[in-house]
Amino acid sequence: MWALLDFIAAELLKLKNNRLVLAATLLALLIPAGMVWQDSGRPDWWLEAIGLESWAQAEVQTSLLIIGPILSGFVLTHMIQLEYSERTIISMLTAPVPRKALLGSKLIVWLLWNAVIALETWIVLAVGSYIVYPDAASAATALWIGSLVGKCTLLSIGLLLPVLAVSVWQRKLFYPSLLLVFFLTMLSALTYQTYPVLPFMAVNMLFNGSAPAAYMLTAKISLTLWATAGLCAALVSFDRQAL
Repeated sequence: MWALLDFIAAELLKLKNNRLVLAATLLALLIPAGMVWQDSGRPDWWLEAIGLESWAQAEVQTSLLIIGPILSGFVLTHMIQLEYSERTIISMLTAPVPRKALLGSKLIVWLLWNAVIALETWIVLAVGSYIVYPDAASAATALWIGSLVGKCTLLSIGLLLPVLAVSVWQRKLFYPSLLLVFFLTMLSALTYQTYPVLPFMAVNMLFNGSAPAAYMLTAKISLTLWATAGLCAALVSFDRQAL
């Protein structure tokens, strides 16, 4: 337990001084802010045609299910790959600590990073709803946007968990996991939702929530199995990997 906490503290210190991660965090803030700024200048007829609910759904989906997974996958890949490329992982594992503590600390810090992104996105879009739709926005709207942000964050994490395993397998390389991130994000953005057994289509279906109950249940099972398999593969592979 103490080893895990020490690794988490070390990871947080690394992120604090990591310009790439800080840039990704800033970009995740600027993108929804830029969309709000752009929509604030739209004509009234355009805003009335879209409506507050559709606008918020589109903003959240763009921020956290299209752009968000790419930034999140980049951060996760960078956290793992940096240890292999700089060979610091070898010195860290010479200490008598379980390997799962090292990988677990990176996973926990990555989840915390996603929580920070979700929080800043919620604040920007909640404030943005009052700017773009001053007559329709309310506290209830802000809470509803928060629920959408939370849902999208969980769906994005579930979709990307297998990237952790690929990051372990690729070692010093950087592109295999990034290609997987782009591939999954591109497929999850598709509106074609016929096959909920495919995890990327399950993400889209679960976000929209308009499919029949049997499809929704299948989508939940599909994404849960996908995320669980990715996490287990990463832990087992890292534990058995020869460094």
